Amino acid sequence: MRTIAAAAVLSGLLGTMMLTSACGGDDASSASSTTVAASSSSSASGAGGATSSTAASTGAGGQGGGSAICIEITEVTGFTGSNGQFGGTPAPNFGGMDPESLGLYLPAMASGKSTLAAVMNSADCGSTVPCVVVAQDATQMGSAALFLAKSGSLDVSSYDGNFLLTGSLSDVTLEEVTVDGMTGAIAPVAGGKCVHLANFAFDIKAPVDGWTCNPAYYDETKAGASMIYCDCNCGAVDPDCANAMNAVDGCLEGQTCGAMATCEGVPSKWTCAADQYKGGVG
Repeated sequence: MRTIAAAAVLSGLLGTMMLTSACGGDDASSASSTTVAASSSSSASGAGGATSSTAASTGAGGQGGGSAICIEITEVTGFTGSNGQFGGTPAPNFGGMDPESLGLYLPAMASGKSTLAAVMNSADCGSTVPCVVVAQDATQMGSAALFLAKSGSLDVSSYDGNFLLTGSLSDVTLEEVTVDGMTGAIAPVAGGKCVHLANFAFDIKAPVDGWTCNPAYYDETKAGASMIYCDCNCGAVDPDCANAMNAVDGCLEGQTCGAMATCEGVPSKWTCAADQYKGGVG
């Protein structure tokens, strides 16, 4: 199964969630398929699926949140995700050599406008309330610092409960926090730093009618991805399947992806007669 690379580095940082996709392997290129321009409005979705925009705040920052002492996020790239767990890469890079990561955690079928507030326990993030998280120098092993939204607003105009999400974040201020690894309790860091995001509009759409997998996985060849997969069983034909050299994702080992974008053949681990195969490994 492919992990959404732009967001996967947030894994475990709140002691709860892993940003993964329902259709398959670690694809570090998925994030490269979408970019966000600072101080723009919004862009139309392309093959990568996610479209976003940010507007940098000036001076003291956004109303009721940002200040001159807060680190200002001016853009977010590669925003994508699934099942209420979305992530991207914020800029500028204010830490060390490793990039920062921004995560948005949503309750099931979230919709409408909501006000962000400080969360007391990591178990609540994405289960009962929406959370916005920024991890400094984020890697699979952890992060140098963790920031959690304490104010701002979230507007979800549409969400399919899986990959497709349209909405915006406005005037979000995040405070530096620690998370207790045993209890999940969240506590502000005394004298800690803060991060501010003036505006971030996201519009993750299906690249073509019928596509049911992560939009970032569609036509990775056109997006210039460094790792390209033929994504099968995604409801529509992935142009990446035109190249037989691309690995098939979404099927069992030994199967191929047919012209109708479905898995064909018998898995290599099937031990019974080929004509008895009904869709499972024996």
